[in-house]
Amino acid sequence: MIEALKDSRIAVLCGGVSQERDVSLRSGENVYQALLSLGYNVQKCDPKYDTLSSSAIDVAFLALHGPEYEDGQIQLICESQGIAYTGCGVKPSKIGMDKLLTKKVCQDFDIAIPSYIHSYEAMDHCPEHFSFPLILKPLSEGSSIDVFIVDTEQDLYEKSTLLRDKYGDFLVEEFIEGQELTV
Repeated sequence: MIEALKDSRIAVLCGGVSQERDVSLRSGENVYQALLSLGYNVQKCDPKYDTLSSSAIDVAFLALHGPEYEDGQIQLICESQGIAYTGCGVKPSKIGMDKLLTKKVCQDFDIAIPSYIHSYEAMDHCPEHFSFPLILKPLSEGSSIDVFIVDTEQDLYEKSTLLRDKYGDFLVEEFIEGQELTV
């Protein structure tokens, strides 16, 4: 047991309302069980049903997934309540969840990234700038939700329309052949 947390009231934040709710609940349950087995004073907290309060908890273990929870907003709420939390702060969380913002930061530091466009309006010029296959993805989803590899103009039109209707803006990237890794 980490001595500094011995008397802390820890809440494992998991669940929520994103498309990744089930993944978050599984992550949260694993963390909860591990902390419980180590003797910590721990509870689960689901933002879908529960409210964060510094009068009830001292530390939040963030096991939430999805744009509603990985974009810095939960961190901001914790900070405003005086609750310590795991993970990155507000700004790095926002940058990390927003794929377009992440690309711009990478470009600022001369980090190589795939060529891309980022709006439905730019789709008219897509075949001129890229060759198939292409990657289409929402700006702020995780767990590969709504990520598509498209091979034809018809598929490009259908998937881009789906993403536009569901998310507004989205990314179209050049496809880079290689081994896909999941961490």
